[in-house]
Parts: sequence; C-alpha cells; structure tokens
Amino acid sequence: MAVYNPHLASGGYGGFAIGLLVAAFGMSGSTATVYLGRESRAPHKTIRRALIWSTILVVALFVLVSYAFTVGWGYTKMGSFASAAIPGLTVVQHYFG
Repeated sequence: MAVYNPHLASGGYGGFAIGLLVAAFGMSGSTATVYLGRESRAPHKTIRRALIWSTILVVALFVLVSYAFTVGWGYTKMGSFASAAIPGLTVVQHYFG
C-alpha cells in the first residue's frame, strides 16, 4: 500500500487533496439520474440507489485502475508516466506482450 502514500504526490497532502477533488467533480454527471426520476416507479428509492451504486462502482473502478497503473509502471518512476504518450498502452504491452 506504499503506492497510496500522499507524500509521494506532487505537493504532498495538498496535491493528493486536489486529485481527490478533481475525481469527485468528474463524477458530477451521475446526477442525470435525478432528471430521469420521473420515469421510474419509485423515484425516491430508485434515484438514491442509483446514485449510491454508481458512486461506489466508479470509485472502485478508479481505485483499481489507478493502483494497477501505479504498480505496473512503478511508483518510483511516476514522473515518466505523465510524460509518456500513451502510458496505459505501454503498461499493457509490457505485461501482456
């Protein structure tokens, strides 16, 4: 779990917090369920359930993919990750050929 050490983020805890805020604002599109609530049978239940589950699933996927890329690239070499043209493809080619 050394990968998720906030001291490794540029800017320390401040950089880590900014990253969390960007991720949270990136999920603001999930509020579309509110506009579609009129079409459901039980809007209070359905909207709440949809928002909770979509948030849980997206956060879990984000953490899993971030962890996989960080471990796959190497957390000591993350400076070169940002400058790579297609870092995801590079990691996949390295491990899967």
